[in-house]
Amino acid sequence: MRHPAVALAIVLTASAVALAQAVRLPPAFDKLAKKASNTVEVSLDGPMLEAASAFLDPKDKDEALAKKLIAKLKGLYIHSFEFDDDELNDSELDLSSVRDQLKAPQWSRAVSVHSHDGENTDIYVRHDGKNIGGLVVLSAQRSQLTVVDIDGAISPDDVIALSGHFGVPDLNGLKKATVHHKDDDE
Repeated sequence: MRHPAVALAIVLTASAVALAQAVRLPPAFDKLAKKASNTVEVSLDGPMLEAASAFLDPKDKDEALAKKLIAKLKGLYIHSFEFDDDELNDSELDLSSVRDQLKAPQWSRAVSVHSHDGENTDIYVRHDGKNIGGLVVLSAQRSQLTVVDIDGAISPDDVIALSGHFGVPDLNGLKKATVHHKDDDE
């Protein structure tokens, strides 16, 4: 009878670890969704990603690349809010409760872009041994707030390739911005 108990303990522990890896959004995001002029909520797990990728055109170079990248993912979760007339105040732009979940040793900030016009973007990677097992993009500006949580084997270059698809914001502007690499969170 010990074996079923051990198996159950292993399953519960594995489930707890898996849940701990998901990024939890603060309750204030519900209020932001109501205030937003445009809201994008995407929640795609493995089977849903596979079904969604069937709509990509394999003849289109960008869509074929996106399809290849999606095959490696376990989940894609996007929360994006657009606001009219720079409606967000500093407290609404505060993503510290999300950043607090993205700490070493499992997570590290790979890219941090802060522009003079108030656009701030950070990319965090989750380490899975020698590989990247997940990635979170936090993007905040006065008129838009976006959190992208990608679960699965992916690189920052892959995220840029996915930008503009499946609700992932167009991140090609990151190539033009000043990028500061961080080895660890502050």
